[in-house]
Amino acid sequence: MLVVVFDRPLDSNDRPEGRYYFDGATAPVGEDWRIQNIRIGDKTDSDAGQHVEITAILVEKAEADFLNSVEADANTNTSWTSEYLPSGTAAHISVVRGADIKECA
Repeated sequence: MLVVVFDRPLDSNDRPEGRYYFDGATAPVGEDWRIQNIRIGDKTDSDAGQHVEITAILVEKAEADFLNSVEADANTNTSWTSEYLPSGTAAHISVVRGADIKECA
């Protein structure tokens, strides 16, 4: 089993709007999972304060491998999107994007 991560924008009332952006599958690290490069917004100052829902879903490794194999349009420089999430145990968290455009740890 692996965890896959998606995000989608929230409106000003923290209600989901738009499609899910696929951020990737995690890698097992000891008894935990780690993912790198979750991209929220387009890394510009205008993204500061953007509300986003991040969803982590526990799926079979084969499903995670399939999701990782899907490629987005190289011209858009974004993750691929979906109207729906895969089935599985899910956890959701709402975050507000800060103004710092650097990676966080």
